[in-house]
Amino acid sequence: HWETGRQRSLAGDARHEQEDRCELEAAGWELLKRSDGEDVWLDPDNGFMYQHAVALAIVREGNR
Repeated sequence: HWETGRQRSLAGDARHEQEDRCELEAAGWELLKRSDGEDVWLDPDNGFMYQHAVALAIVREGNR
C-alpha cells in the first residue's frame, strides 16, 4: 500500500532554500564552505558554524 504525500518540485525546493538563505543572511549569518566541501553557516554572535537546518532553527527560535 502506497500513500501519497505532498510532493515538492525542484523549483519549490530551490525557492524555499533561497528564502531560508535570505532569512539567515538578514540575521547576519554568513554562508561558508568548509575544507571538506560542506556548506555551513557562521553565527555572527558566537563564531560557531552550524549546518543549514540548525542555523535556521536558531534564527527562528531566537536562541542566540
